[in-house]
Amino acid sequence: MEKIVFSFILLLFQILIVKCFQYFTSFDYYTILFISFIISFIVICAYQYTKKYEHWRLSGNLFYAVLYGLIAYSVSAFCTVLILKFLPIHTVDFLSEIIINNLNSLNPEKIVLVFLVTGIFVPVFEELVFRYYFFNGITTIKMVYKNADIIITVIFFSLCHLYSIKAFVFSVFTGLFITFFYKMYKSIVFSVIMHFTINTTGLLVGYLLHIN
Repeated sequence: MEKIVFSFILLLFQILIVKCFQYFTSFDYYTILFISFIISFIVICAYQYTKKYEHWRLSGNLFYAVLYGLIAYSVSAFCTVLILKFLPIHTVDFLSEIIINNLNSLNPEKIVLVFLVTGIFVPVFEELVFRYYFFNGITTIKMVYKNADIIITVIFFSLCHLYSIKAFVFSVFTGLFITFFYKMYKSIVFSVIMHFTINTTGLLVGYLLHIN
């Protein structure tokens, strides 16, 4: 239960930091995200230091993590497009598309910052929050039925991406893939690499499609 509570605290803490920087500074959004993630990672490291009996599991095959990430991205993107064709609603661009649409107008340094934040910081932070803390916390609850821990984690993960229907649907599928393989390999590094592959593939594909 402690890990579940800490996962919620991390999310709220991250949102609070971003809002404070947006209110009190004139930094651009990517810089704010960069700084806020650094602060959150310091908090995570401090928390982990108090849990000396816990060790980060660094197992997992890099090749398979990247391969499964590419498969997860492809299947999730295809299913998202397919599902949205049958929804009688107008969908708007979600965050990754907004970032992609702005890449052409950014200088090289800012583009590197965008890829650093969305391709590395976001995967690391979200995998720690949703898989390492929340999922592992759920598995300790005896009332949770077999494989219900995956469903509960995916629901939580997807709801936190509910800034558009596209983002939500895409997150449902990617969340299923990542959580399933995290449960199989029990490696936070494996899931981070999968998440990294999904995010960077999405950014690269989107950038190449939108490039002038």
